[in-house]
Amino acid sequence: MSFYVKVKDSTGKYVFIEVTLEIHELFEEERRYNKRIKKEYQRHRTDEEFIEEYMLPNRLHTVSIPEKLAHQHDLKQAQAVIATCTETQQRRFNLHRVMGYSLTEIAKMENCSKVSVKESVDKVIAKLNNLKKDL
Repeated sequence: MSFYVKVKDSTGKYVFIEVTLEIHELFEEERRYNKRIKKEYQRHRTDEEFIEEYMLPNRLHTVSIPEKLAHQHDLKQAQAVIATCTETQQRRFNLHRVMGYSLTEIAKMENCSKVSVKESVDKVIAKLNNLKKDL
Protein backbone atom coordinates (compact mmCIF):
# COMPACT_ATOMS: atom_id res chain seq x y z
CA MET A 1 0.00 0.00 0.00
CA SER A 2 1.27 3.49 -0.91
CA PHE A 3 1.10 6.58 1.31
CA TYR A 4 1.29 10.17 0.11
CA VAL A 5 1.69 13.56 1.75
CA LYS A 6 0.87 16.92 0.29
CA VAL A 7 3.65 19.54 0.57
CA LYS A 8 4.59 22.80 -1.11
CA ASP A 9 7.50 22.83 -3.47
CA SER A 10 9.94 25.72 -4.01
CA THR A 11 7.50 27.49 -6.37
CA GLY A 12 4.69 27.40 -3.82
CA LYS A 13 2.66 24.72 -5.58
CA TYR A 14 1.33 21.69 -3.73
CA VAL A 15 2.75 18.33 -4.80
CA PHE A 16 2.10 14.80 -3.57
CA ILE A 17 5.11 12.76 -2.46
CA GLU A 18 5.08 9.04 -1.77
CA VAL A 19 6.31 8.28 1.77
CA THR A 20 6.52 5.38 4.20
CA LEU A 21 3.77 4.60 6.72
CA GLU A 22 5.80 6.09 9.60
CA ILE A 23 6.34 9.41 7.77
CA HIS A 24 2.67 9.52 6.76
CA GLU A 25 1.64 9.02 10.41
CA LEU A 26 3.97 11.85 11.49
CA PHE A 27 2.39 14.20 8.94
CA GLU A 28 -1.12 13.14 10.02
CA GLU A 29 -0.27 13.67 13.67
CA GLU A 30 1.06 17.17 12.90
CA ARG A 31 -2.04 17.98 10.82
CA ARG A 32 -4.36 16.88 13.66
CA TYR A 33 -2.31 18.82 16.19
CA ASN A 34 -2.48 22.02 14.09
CA LYS A 35 -6.21 21.55 13.61
CA ARG A 36 -6.71 21.08 17.38
CA ILE A 37 -4.62 24.18 18.17
CA LYS A 38 -6.58 26.21 15.63
CA LYS A 39 -9.93 25.16 17.15
CA GLU A 40 -8.66 25.84 20.65
CA TYR A 41 -7.50 29.31 19.62
CA GLN A 42 -10.86 30.07 18.03
CA ARG A 43 -12.73 28.94 21.15
CA HIS A 44 -10.59 30.96 23.51
CA ARG A 45 -10.57 33.96 21.25
CA THR A 46 -14.35 34.18 21.22
CA ASP A 47 -14.39 33.75 25.00
CA GLU A 48 -12.00 36.69 25.34
CA GLU A 49 -14.10 38.81 23.01
CA PHE A 50 -17.19 37.99 25.06
CA ILE A 51 -15.45 38.96 28.27
CA GLU A 52 -14.16 42.22 26.78
CA GLU A 53 -17.53 43.21 25.33
CA TYR A 54 -19.92 42.12 28.07
CA MET A 55 -18.11 41.44 31.30
CA LEU A 56 -15.51 44.22 31.43
CA PRO A 57 -17.16 47.37 30.06
CA ASN A 58 -14.75 49.70 31.89
CA ARG A 59 -11.69 48.51 29.98
CA LEU A 60 -10.04 50.82 27.51
CA HIS A 61 -11.94 51.00 24.27
CA THR A 62 -10.56 52.19 20.98
CA VAL A 63 -13.11 54.55 19.48
CA SER A 64 -13.75 54.24 15.77
CA ILE A 65 -13.83 57.28 13.50
CA PRO A 66 -17.64 57.15 13.03
CA GLU A 67 -18.06 56.97 16.82
CA LYS A 68 -15.76 59.99 17.24
CA LEU A 69 -17.72 61.96 14.65
CA ALA A 70 -21.04 61.05 16.27
CA HIS A 71 -19.67 62.06 19.68
CA GLN A 72 -18.39 65.38 18.31
CA HIS A 73 -21.77 66.03 16.67
CA ASP A 74 -23.60 65.28 19.94
CA LEU A 75 -21.18 67.50 21.84
CA LYS A 76 -21.75 70.40 19.44
CA GLN A 77 -25.51 70.00 19.82
CA ALA A 78 -25.17 69.98 23.61
CA GLN A 79 -23.01 73.10 23.48
CA ALA A 80 -25.62 74.80 21.31
CA VAL A 81 -28.34 73.93 23.83
CA ILE A 82 -26.21 75.19 26.73
CA ALA A 83 -25.58 78.43 24.80
CA THR A 84 -29.34 79.11 24.82
CA CYS A 85 -29.30 79.22 28.64
CA THR A 86 -28.65 82.34 30.66
CA GLU A 87 -25.08 83.20 31.68
CA THR A 88 -25.88 82.39 35.30
CA GLN A 89 -27.26 78.97 34.37
CA GLN A 90 -24.24 78.25 32.16
CA ARG A 91 -21.78 79.33 34.86
CA ARG A 92 -23.48 77.31 37.61
CA PHE A 93 -23.83 74.24 35.38
CA ASN A 94 -20.14 74.46 34.46
CA LEU A 95 -19.07 74.85 38.08
CA HIS A 96 -21.22 71.93 39.23
CA ARG A 97 -21.15 69.33 36.42
CA VAL A 98 -17.82 70.11 34.74
CA MET A 99 -15.62 71.39 37.55
CA GLY A 100 -17.20 69.27 40.30
CA TYR A 101 -18.17 71.93 42.84
CA SER A 102 -21.04 71.09 45.16
CA LEU A 103 -24.24 73.11 45.10
CA THR A 104 -23.41 74.47 48.56
CA GLU A 105 -19.94 75.62 47.44
CA ILE A 106 -21.40 77.41 44.41
CA ALA A 107 -24.05 79.07 46.58
CA LYS A 108 -21.33 80.39 48.89
CA MET A 109 -19.27 81.67 45.91
CA GLU A 110 -22.26 83.51 44.45
CA ASN A 111 -23.84 84.62 47.72
CA CYS A 112 -27.18 82.96 46.97
CA SER A 113 -29.20 80.01 48.18
CA LYS A 114 -28.43 76.40 47.39
CA VAL A 115 -31.97 76.03 45.97
CA SER A 116 -31.43 78.75 43.36
CA VAL A 117 -28.17 77.10 42.26
CA LYS A 118 -29.94 73.74 42.01
CA GLU A 119 -32.78 75.26 39.95
CA SER A 120 -30.27 76.81 37.53
CA VAL A 121 -28.38 73.55 37.08
CA ASP A 122 -31.64 71.58 36.76
CA LYS A 123 -32.90 73.86 33.98
CA VAL A 124 -29.78 73.21 31.90
CA ILE A 125 -30.02 69.48 32.58
CA ALA A 126 -33.69 69.49 31.54
CA LYS A 127 -32.80 71.15 28.23
CA LEU A 128 -30.04 68.57 27.65
CA ASN A 129 -32.46 65.75 28.45
CA ASN A 130 -34.91 67.16 25.90
CA LEU A 131 -32.11 67.14 23.34
CA LYS A 132 -31.34 63.52 24.22
CA LYS A 133 -35.00 62.56 23.71
CA ASP A 134 -35.03 64.22 20.28
CA LEU A 135 -32.00 62.20 19.14
